[in-house]
Amino acid sequence: MTNGAGFNGAMPLWMKFVSAVGVPSAIAIYLVWFLGSAVLGAINSHADQHADETRVLTSVLQQLCANTAATPADRAGCFPESR
Repeated sequence: MTNGAGFNGAMPLWMKFVSAVGVPSAIAIYLVWFLGSAVLGAINSHADQHADETRVLTSVLQQLCANTAATPADRAGCFPESR
């Protein structure tokens, strides 16, 4: 411990940040970051699950369309070309 500071004269970056904005603000910023990350993760998970369910429903609807089509032309309309 030199200079009596305990950090060899240089404060860590997080300490500088907390001393600049204050403890309550630093806690609030951390909570916003943490909760924002958690919500973003949940949204991405939900989007992946929704995409899987949409593929299954599309497949079921195409099969239903093909099974109920009266003519081969109608049946061909059940499976549009991919873009």
